[in-house]
Amino acid sequence: MKEKMTKNETFYYNKKRFNRNNFKPSRNNMKNLIVNNPQKQFLMLDHIKMLTDNPEIIKRLVEHPDFESEYYVGRTAKYEYLKIHKKYKGKIKLVFNAIFGSDHDIIGYNYVKISIFPHFHYNHYKHNGNDLNKTNCINSLYDILDILGINESEYIDFKIINLEVGLNLYLETDIKDFIENIKLYKTTPFKENKDYEYYKISDTTNYKNIKIYAKGLQHEKNPEYKIPINTVRFEIRSNQRKYIKKVLKIYSLNDLLDEKKYSIFSEQLLKEWDNVLKLNNDKHLEGLHITPAKAKFVTNAQKIEFWKQLSQKRYINNNRKKYYNYTKDALYSHTKIKEKIKGKLQSLLL
Repeated sequence: MKEKMTKNETFYYNKKRFNRNNFKPSRNNMKNLIVNNPQKQFLMLDHIKMLTDNPEIIKRLVEHPDFESEYYVGRTAKYEYLKIHKKYKGKIKLVFNAIFGSDHDIIGYNYVKISIFPHFHYNHYKHNGNDLNKTNCINSLYDILDILGINESEYIDFKIINLEVGLNLYLETDIKDFIENIKLYKTTPFKENKDYEYYKISDTTNYKNIKIYAKGLQHEKNPEYKIPINTVRFEIRSNQRKYIKKVLKIYSLNDLLDEKKYSIFSEQLLKEWDNVLKLNNDKHLEGLHITPAKAKFVTNAQKIEFWKQLSQKRYINNNRKKYYNYTKDALYSHTKIKEKIKGKLQSLLL
């Protein structure tokens, strides 16, 4: 910003900067740290959006030779300018917030939002249906940052505005039946996704969604990916900066490169699974050693109408805990699925 820029090179500079005293991970140090901690940690980051208002970075990305302009149809299309990677297409995407001059030409940009998919990157942009451990996730992020031409000293300039974190589970049961029995998130019914079958998404807040869907069925016609048909994905998605900072403790891009942060993701996944009401297939309840009174309660609780008539949140929560306690020994019960989730996250701090 010291040199005077021409009209077409003028970029808005927001003086409100990030704390540059924050930790800056060294790529070499991080790689050594990961290699020396080779535990299997199957927690996966998917769609990440990050934003910077650093004018030097913005100018460099506008001029990046590996990106091409695309017509943008977003909610703020009038003010935003889209570029996608020539090779990886929409899996590496830049959206610039434009500044217009008096003649309606773009004279600069307030900020740029970057969308990336580290799990797809790991699989050469074919799918995200397998396991991505912490090591490969962080290395994929470094690879993408190299593609973008982002320097390590600039990581602190990026704040995270969208994050998806989850894991894939293989279940030896009918995945369609499993998804059908996912009923409530806390006290609200899950919504069906109109674009995919056997896909449930929570609809309780504007800033956070819980997604549970049949990942294996999405790739049923791609046997070369070797994704078991009964693979289910359980995922948290947030597009609120406050939640990402306060709950997930992600303050800048640096934190996604800090292997210690992944234990927080693990804890949140387990907490959110506790908020999911999953009923059981009737045949999986056979042979439960419970009293007749408890069996009667379970029979009634197997019907969604039972839960709909519970008017208060505390009644739903209390009955859900009771239902899980009575059915914990059932095949593929909520309790046993939680144990599978813990097993998949075995090396993270739970």
